[in-house]
Amino acid sequence: MFAPAALLGFFAVTRVTEPLSANFFLASAAALAIVGASLNQFGTGLATDRALRQADPSAHPPLAGRIAERGIRAWIIAGTAIALALIVAIVFTPVSMRVGTWLLVGFSLLIGSAPVVLGAMCIAFWARPEAARTIANIVLLFLCFGVGLVLPPWSLSRFVWQASVVLPSRHYADIAWAPALGWDFALENWAWLALFTAVLGTGAVLGLRRAQRQQAPAHD
Repeated sequence: MFAPAALLGFFAVTRVTEPLSANFFLASAAALAIVGASLNQFGTGLATDRALRQADPSAHPPLAGRIAERGIRAWIIAGTAIALALIVAIVFTPVSMRVGTWLLVGFSLLIGSAPVVLGAMCIAFWARPEAARTIANIVLLFLCFGVGLVLPPWSLSRFVWQASVVLPSRHYADIAWAPALGWDFALENWAWLALFTAVLGTGAVLGLRRAQRQQAPAHD
């Protein structure tokens, strides 16, 4: 919860020199908060629910009924992390965006998070429950470090930056940065996110059905 704000505070001292750089690092912190909450709270939480349901179906609700509750918890954690980062940005950086830009950044972060959330569901429903947290943390490292959410893009090697195009978080970062930096509408990035959403959404649905079939003898 505190990592995005702490990271933003570090960059506020070492890297932020004017409003656009402040906008960039705030958008990065917000995206990082959502990716982290999606994997570490939502995905691993559902994996725990799956394990509990398998161990004692009569004492725990069906998985489908837990998705909304886990999602709300994850968004509360992500929202708190973003609020802390916003406080740091306002107090310590020259962050500056128009009202419409703030709304567009928020909309992009919300809608663009779909493939990340669905990817977390894939981990929850396909991985062994006891390994889900480890897998989620490994995936988190790839999704954040390699796309400029932890280290800015200009700190990454050219190979890593070019290779990161295969990660949904790379395009997620781009659609958050675009309005914050005044770039043109990120149509190509949105198209990539739509593709990832379709693929990971299919995987999440199939994974949920698989988990439900495994619990079918208990009259799920």
